[in-house]
Amino acid sequence: MKAVGMSIVGPNEPYLKATLEEFKRLCDETVICFCNATQKEKNLVKEYGFYTSEDNREWGKHQWAIKEDLLKEHIMPLDPDWVIPLDADEVFDSHFNREELEKLASRGGLGYYFWVVNLYGKGYSREWSRWNVRMFKPDPEYGLEWERKPVHCGLAPKACYIFGNYAPFIVKHYGLKTKKARDERVKRYNKYDPKQSHLSPDYYRFLSSDAPITPFNEDELHNEVANDVKTYHFKMPRKIEDRNRKFVFVKNPAGQVIDIPVEHLKETLKRNGFELVDGTPVSRHEN
Repeated sequence: MKAVGMSIVGPNEPYLKATLEEFKRLCDETVICFCNATQKEKNLVKEYGFYTSEDNREWGKHQWAIKEDLLKEHIMPLDPDWVIPLDADEVFDSHFNREELEKLASRGGLGYYFWVVNLYGKGYSREWSRWNVRMFKPDPEYGLEWERKPVHCGLAPKACYIFGNYAPFIVKHYGLKTKKARDERVKRYNKYDPKQSHLSPDYYRFLSSDAPITPFNEDELHNEVANDVKTYHFKMPRKIEDRNRKFVFVKNPAGQVIDIPVEHLKETLKRNGFELVDGTPVSRHEN
């Protein structure tokens, strides 16, 4: 199995070395894209011998395109089985290693959500930590396209979010730890998302105000997340022919509402105990 690391590196990245160490211990190859980075960042990446590219389009306007082009033009030629995308201020918890990565990969699916912990002051913000994809399988059949958003476009193609499953691990995000960093983020979002249309306005208020701080214990939080994940449904990508089919909802003899292909409706309703609930044909592609 081949895992390829992926990150966009800009100027003034104080946690970059820690992120590069993650790629070193987890991935077979790594591609770093410089986006208006300084020579300091370039020199540090050079020490690791990773592949590099450069795309200096304005980050706040072309973020999705920079990420999408990095995947299509520089990562796909390496023939990855899975991609590990990290922002340049993120690290996984110590429980996530190469062995665990391969276990997740063997289960299938197109993506894995990790619990991204927003470190904040001397602890973390529990309210504004969240699930987000940090491992995905790039499959051209399902699309390699990102959400067309200038900010908050994610770290994986859209399909990998639709068919994303949950990993029992956390990612530590250092980028909002200090008030100075949060203030800088507020300025950036005021410039590139002035109408607050690409993410909840509540999130923007969180960045600009004092939030409740929860003490951070990596092992305890890891165990909590791992226990939660045990109850989550596992989603597999559907074949092209399945995605093009239309379904309707019926109630079976046990009283359960199920979806069946529309071409099977007449035959199903002839059977005892089945009744139509909603005859409007719908696609299951994004369910």
